[in-house]
Amino acid sequence: LKKMHGLKEEQSGVIVSSVTFGSPASSKIFPGDILLSIDGHRIADDCTVEFRPGERTACDFYVKQHQIGEEVVYKILRRGEEHTIRLALDMPWGKNMLVPTARYDVQPTYYIYGGLVFCPLTLNYLLTFDDYQSKESPYDLLAYFNETDRLREGGEIVLLIKVLTGEFNIGYDQLANSRITRVNGKAIRNLQELIDVVEKGTIAETGREEPFVVFKTVSNRSIAIDRKKAEAAQDEILLTYGIAEDRSSDLKTIAGKYKAKTKEISAIDSVEAVTLKR
Repeated sequence: LKKMHGLKEEQSGVIVSSVTFGSPASSKIFPGDILLSIDGHRIADDCTVEFRPGERTACDFYVKQHQIGEEVVYKILRRGEEHTIRLALDMPWGKNMLVPTARYDVQPTYYIYGGLVFCPLTLNYLLTFDDYQSKESPYDLLAYFNETDRLREGGEIVLLIKVLTGEFNIGYDQLANSRITRVNGKAIRNLQELIDVVEKGTIAETGREEPFVVFKTVSNRSIAIDRKKAEAAQDEILLTYGIAEDRSSDLKTIAGKYKAKTKEISAIDSVEAVTLKR
């Protein structure tokens, strides 16, 4: 392999197999390039560097010594020629991952329609399982976490995470933790696009009003929700499950006729309401 790529006997390095989309390296380093050194430190064939005399560690050690905004310098071999590549470290690790890494002091993003609760897949969500690397965790979701690239700019994995049961969505709870890829025939790349299609009320092919909202999972399973029934039951479902609004605060900029009103009701009020109803 080294001979094929033109490395000399005295040279060592590692071959680049992929480059993370949107990263500082995405337009400067390419698959097939050979990384020879980082900040002047020679990279061995096992992807290690010397950090103290006689002691070696992974070559990203010298990336981690930098702060955001600083520069890292690689020497690479490309088609038999050496090049010096300077990369501005202008973003934190994990920013462009398909599944975001752990976030702190951030409320989860969610959207509720017809009792279906949708959210983007994040490491925070995986960590809600007792052991997100155990057999009980959804193995297909873990596979997404191991991917480093986004599908496209702004892409994310949209999940149906829960079904708040109503008479028009019974039976769909078995599809919890399914990835949603299409809504009314339109491919979606993130949660905002799902909301946009749902609240426009049309189907992609004809543009006509559609009485059903049909969600397709990555395994081509269909979830059909009667639009009129969903509209009529929206406030009741939110009230029943003690949810103040149908979407998280970061999604409120999206116009929608299903935006729920904030409701406050005490246990005593609930009892009185039931008594009056009887």
